[in-house]
Amino acid sequence: MYTKNDTIIIPYKSVGIYKIGNNINEYIDYFLKRNVYPEMFISLNNDVMFQIKIDNLLAIVYNEDDIIISITVFKNFDCHYNNIKPLMSISSIKELRKNKPIIYFSNMIFFPETFGIALNLPDKYDDVDTLKDIPNDECITSITISNFDFIKDIFARHLDL
Repeated sequence: MYTKNDTIIIPYKSVGIYKIGNNINEYIDYFLKRNVYPEMFISLNNDVMFQIKIDNLLAIVYNEDDIIISITVFKNFDCHYNNIKPLMSISSIKELRKNKPIIYFSNMIFFPETFGIALNLPDKYDDVDTLKDIPNDECITSITISNFDFIKDIFARHLDL
């Protein structure tokens, strides 16, 4: 069900065949054949949500209406966004970005041109305030595709967005 080719991440939309806004039932047989079942949790907005996670490949979060709202890809899912991949170091990301802005917020890295993806850092950096305080050889653990426009709203006045 996932591809072994180098799959492109499309912010806000998809990674490979997995698409934001699709019904989870389109993929459920694949997960059930692997004895992977959803776990329920309550979001920060007190919404009931479900997550299906497959090893070090991916995690899909969907709502009570079975609509996929986020997809997280891990180290074993061969994919990229503008050549940025899971397990890439901060220094490599900075090099790829050259002089383009990078936003660090709440243990995640964002890019001003799209708030449809987040690069996730290890949990041990949850309380770190700036990206400068994280070692350059640290690697992102995963990439999440979703709608993070609320981050844009937070930083808009500081970045002239």
